[in-house]
Amino acid sequence: MNIYNNVDNHLNKQNLDRLRDMHEKFNYEIEEDQHEFLGQLYCLFIDWEGQYPDFQDIFEPEEVDWLLAKSISFRDEEGHNRPGELIIKFVANSGYKYQPKIEQDGKPLKRRTTAVYHAARSGFLNKDIMVRELFKIYNDFDVNYTDSSGMTHFHVACKFGIADVVEKFLELGQDPNLLVHETGYSALHLALAYDRSEVARSTALHLICKMNHPKALMKLLLKNCLGKRQSKLIDAQDKEGKTALHLALAHCRKKVARLLLKSGADPNLANPEGSTALHLICKMNRPNALLKLLFEISDKKNQPFSLDAWDKEGKTVLHLALENRLKDVAEWLLRKGADSNLADKERSTALHIICKMRFNHLANILFQISDEKHRHVLVDAQDDEGNTPLHFAMCHVNREVARLLLRRGANPTLANKDGEIPLHIACFWYNDVESLRMLFELSNDKYHSVQLNAKGKRGMTPLNGALYFGYEEAAEFLLRQGADPQLTDELGNTALHVMSKNSHNKDLVEMFFKVNDELNQQL
Repeated sequence: MNIYNNVDNHLNKQNLDRLRDMHEKFNYEIEEDQHEFLGQLYCLFIDWEGQYPDFQDIFEPEEVDWLLAKSISFRDEEGHNRPGELIIKFVANSGYKYQPKIEQDGKPLKRRTTAVYHAARSGFLNKDIMVRELFKIYNDFDVNYTDSSGMTHFHVACKFGIADVVEKFLELGQDPNLLVHETGYSALHLALAYDRSEVARSTALHLICKMNHPKALMKLLLKNCLGKRQSKLIDAQDKEGKTALHLALAHCRKKVARLLLKSGADPNLANPEGSTALHLICKMNRPNALLKLLFEISDKKNQPFSLDAWDKEGKTVLHLALENRLKDVAEWLLRKGADSNLADKERSTALHIICKMRFNHLANILFQISDEKHRHVLVDAQDDEGNTPLHFAMCHVNREVARLLLRRGANPTLANKDGEIPLHIACFWYNDVESLRMLFELSNDKYHSVQLNAKGKRGMTPLNGALYFGYEEAAEFLLRQGADPQLTDELGNTALHVMSKNSHNKDLVEMFFKVNDELNQQL
């Protein structure tokens, strides 16, 4: 055992001697020597065994500063700076601590650009690792070093989410709300780490909500900094009018959003786009837990919020839930009282969207809940293009929903801006006789006679459309229902003219003449 100890001690002494020798021979002023020196250090440190060296015994403080700063950008032949990372880790693991310079007044010199800033501003993928290691060296948190731009070590710690370092700064009295007059920034402006002047009015809460791992810092800030002013500061708006809750939700920081809501954040405040917390939640994946929490807090605090608020696009939370295919959320909102008749800027209601998306179950739920709450559903609401929900149901061959709409009184004679009624849509898009039969049967049941010969865009009738697209079964059905083949479109074309363009379809031609003969219809 003693033999191995002696060998280790011998190797350690050899390494120390090599390090001292390299240091003595190195000339900092010769640029070519700098890269060679860093390479020699890397080769020495990567195979180092035994006790770490005492850097204070070998290097001057300015030399260690230089070494750390240069190591950040020291790369291998492939362009990776892992060698530089290893050197920084080696110095940190040695126990070396930076000692601040003392000015004539006996106070430490705070204005200086440390290696921490160089690492934070570097473009390397491993910069977060280097920053964390450097904070083991620059660990005097009584001194919040500031560089020429006004960025501090506290800003860097916040930017990289190093909660234990931030906590030490805060415990020692660092005020995140303190205004830095030279730069016009507050100490809360963590965006300084990115040099983003556009967020110069953000608070720490706002910037923490933009971080990748913000929960620990958020807890820390809420606990140590806001205090009695928490209710005011937690809803503070940045210069864009966004609160911390808006940012947390926009960045899908669900845990932080929960923390903010539990801490009293107001979910009714709208961002510049008019979106409240509910709007933003309905844009997320799997928002159920947050919605449940939101309503629990609302009930507990007796603080109601509007389910029917519009954002600047005219969207309600129900619109967003449907557009984002959050069917269970949409059902939940309907049961909570969301108004399904409200329209967005395109004048689309929830029923329009349900019919577009083929949410058959939700269509039934919507009518069921409306009945329970004695609310009338606008089944014939028309959007900007004049389309009703029935237009969309027929367009998507959704017989189940079309049947529901017709039984609920939908008017099949309403035309859109192109003059097309649902019958046109059915004949132009699909050769689906079952949909046509249902449309006629249920329309007659509700005393809305189908306008069999209605003229749509360019004067085309449903029969002409079916013939034009070669839909043999649909055309036969319309003829037997009494469609007039002699009506002309804007160009003077009758059904016979239109069909002649499909003369290659012999079955269609034979059917057309056969049915007209049976009906004694003149052509």
